[in-house]
Amino acid sequence: MGGIRAGSVYTSVTQCATTLDLEKLMGWQGGSFYSRWIYLAGQDPGINLAGSLFSISAIGGNSTLRNIELWLQQNILQDTISLRAGQIVADSEFAISDYGAVFINNTFGWPAGLYTSIPNGGPAFPIGVPGVRLKLMPNDQFSLKAALFQGNVYPQNINNHGFTWNLNSNQGYFYLTEAAYHYQCVLPGEIKTGCWLCSSRFQNFSNTNSATSDNYGIYAISDQMIYRSPDNSKGENISPVFAKPVRKGPSTRGLGYFNRMTLEPTNNNLLHVYYDTGLNFRGLLPSRSQDIMGLALAYGLLSNDAISTIAQTQGTSLSQNTFDIEFTYQLQLTQWFTLQPDLQYVIHPGMTQALGNALVVGLRTTIIF
Repeated sequence: MGGIRAGSVYTSVTQCATTLDLEKLMGWQGGSFYSRWIYLAGQDPGINLAGSLFSISAIGGNSTLRNIELWLQQNILQDTISLRAGQIVADSEFAISDYGAVFINNTFGWPAGLYTSIPNGGPAFPIGVPGVRLKLMPNDQFSLKAALFQGNVYPQNINNHGFTWNLNSNQGYFYLTEAAYHYQCVLPGEIKTGCWLCSSRFQNFSNTNSATSDNYGIYAISDQMIYRSPDNSKGENISPVFAKPVRKGPSTRGLGYFNRMTLEPTNNNLLHVYYDTGLNFRGLLPSRSQDIMGLALAYGLLSNDAISTIAQTQGTSLSQNTFDIEFTYQLQLTQWFTLQPDLQYVIHPGMTQALGNALVVGLRTTIIF
């Protein structure tokens, strides 16, 4: 209800990933190879129903078979230095909250503050691009990552299968760097901070007769466990999305809290401030130790320059802000099967008060072979 229209759609992704340990396979010490292919099908509920700036589903996209990752990695000095090159995505390692990963809305993964600021959403699901990533991890507490990507990933209907590669200065480059510190006081936590720079061409909202060739932004993330169930036994987290590995620890059961914020200049970007926050509780019910219940809020503050320019050029009056509230419960029925009912409420979908607030009811199933 609300949004563009009432109705129902489905969206799905089938993915196949291959990891090769090149040291075991051919004696290449510290070498590894990874490939991931995806097949998307269905319709995006954010585009077709809710009209939301924040993508309702993290697996929405054009129906096609696409390669998203295809890279070689070299680790040296007992894995303290890692270099990766090939077709890569930024949202596998950058700007991500561990506690936010359980939520279905894509903005709790690759945040809207980034995907609305980079040409065609940037190098994130479902499109990978050529790039190189360097990671330094001198100890278990601290890490520093930097990556350089093709600046324009191109629209999905042009970059159909993931191989529209165009590395040149006219298309620009996208640079990301992030520092992370993992600490263990009474309970574990992690803080991350990063910045990005993109040299592609951008609309200049403060001067509609010109375009700019640089854009940038900064972000900060905190993940904190605030309560650990006293009866939890040692174990390993089961990934909330696909088979993505998550941090091991002596306790996986309890309440976690996350905050994340991005800031971008007003002249080049639709959003000036993006912020999300949320809670999730793993193992709330005594008999359901791996289930996760979560509540999260995403908030976007539109830039005054964008609001003014769009009103003048398109005659559309935009709201100052937009929100998405999500409640989800992930049932870990087996090691290979999860069921996740989900409820989202979108305030000011389409960034305008012309559309009514949208209520979205969803159900996700995940099967791991």
